[in-house]
Amino acid sequence: MFDLLFQNALIYDGTGKPAHYGNVAVKNGKIEAIGTGFLGDAKETVSADGLTLAPGFIDSHSHSDSSLFADPHRVHVLRMGVTTEIAGQCGHSRSPALSTMNAETAQFLSSKHSPFYATMKEQIQAMESWEIGPNQRYFTGYSLLKGGAMQLEDRYASDEEIS
Repeated sequence: MFDLLFQNALIYDGTGKPAHYGNVAVKNGKIEAIGTGFLGDAKETVSADGLTLAPGFIDSHSHSDSSLFADPHRVHVLRMGVTTEIAGQCGHSRSPALSTMNAETAQFLSSKHSPFYATMKEQIQAMESWEIGPNQRYFTGYSLLKGGAMQLEDRYASDEEIS
């Protein structure tokens, strides 16, 4: 028995093949079957007539690095079909907060909704208790690293600061 069965959906499978109508069955949180030749028993059946099913989209430049702390459910993102957000591309991140960062730099880089974490591991551990909507992936933002190495100084980093 399936947990969930979508019937008669227009299916885009993400391979580049043309869309086709069919059924999608889910069991234990994973797609178990896709096709037209089965209906099967399911705990819940959804008539997808007139609806489209597609793999989740990846937002590779999301800016969720700070906004996630204010809105971890990110329902507006999920409603657009985004299942994974990648953050940190614009130089912002919440970890690692280097102990060499002075108060002025920390204030400049801070957000009222999102604290700094000493390590990415510490940040992920803190977030594990949240009910986060989409998957999250992070780059370490250069602003945090630069702020720890050379504060807000407007100059090129020295070889020592880069290392």
